[in-house]
Amino acid sequence: EVEPPPRSRAGASGNRIRFATGRVTNMGDTADVVIAFNDQVPYSRVDVGAFREGTQIFLESKWATDADPAIQKQYADAVADFRSRGYVVHEVPMEAECLKILPDPRRGKNMWVVGFLCAMYSRSLDRAADEVRRKFGKKSQDLVKVNLDLLQAGHDWCAAHIPMRFDVPVEADSVTRVVMNGNQAIALGSMAAGMELCSMYP
Repeated sequence: EVEPPPRSRAGASGNRIRFATGRVTNMGDTADVVIAFNDQVPYSRVDVGAFREGTQIFLESKWATDADPAIQKQYADAVADFRSRGYVVHEVPMEAECLKILPDPRRGKNMWVVGFLCAMYSRSLDRAADEVRRKFGKKSQDLVKVNLDLLQAGHDWCAAHIPMRFDVPVEADSVTRVVMNGNQAIALGSMAAGMELCSMYP
């Protein structure tokens, strides 16, 4: 929903995910794994010290052969810079792989990456597939199929090309929990505290 200027460091946006077998209490200091759709996106995190030597960057590789020579150079310079900082860069043909499934890869890369991460983190695709059916099932079965195909394709590509695997064991927990985003948590906390406020963006 947020559309910053393309290939802009200042306008880069993303999501940070941290999970563990035990309780997660903070966002952590540095990233283990980064997925970037262009070579400029990581710099917003580099600039705040969010990467470390050994951080694994999985980078969309389509920019290496872009029609604009300036973009090709910017990409090559960024890859060389990341490696000089001690990051481990993996160039991944996300767009080319998504084009095998749908004509506009911009509408498929996120789902392809979910499948990719399921393979990397040794997670079954079953829950991700159930979520796809829940989210898109009322819209169109064709949409469900495309997203399931993207999920599977990302999973299969990672399984075939990326040897790295993480295993975060699951522990049984009898406590009932809810899943919410930060906006929802703040709203519920404000209501519980009896605060009266108006919050809006921007």
